[in-house]
Amino acid sequence: MLECTQYMLDLLTIGSHEERTKLVNDMMKDNKITLLQDHLREIKEESNEQS
Repeated sequence: MLECTQYMLDLLTIGSHEERTKLVNDMMKDNKITLLQDHLREIKEESNEQS
């Protein structure tokens, strides 16, 4: 999974406009962006609770 994530990060940082657009559109179709946002929100909340 780490290799896949690194590949996507590379596309988002140095990919062409078309590559970035396709990646984001694909992630939106799978609802992955929303799931990632939810997961990051949970991590932040847990971190705040531990502080």
